Amino acid sequence: MFGVPHQTFRYRVSGHVNHDIAVVDVAPILSLDEERIFVDNVETLAQLGNKLTKRG
Repeated sequence: MFGVPHQTFRYRVSGHVNHDIAVVDVAPILSLDEERIFVDNVETLAQLGNKLTKRG
């Protein structure tokens, strides 16, 4: 999704990354507002029982 590897989503959602101090080597794909909306949607889906899978 958005050209970001699936494992990256898993790693970030699991809480392994402190987003306040994370260093990014390349320009972000999403703006901070777009990222917040995306995260909110993923969290909502998780609360509804949807799990991350390898199938896209």
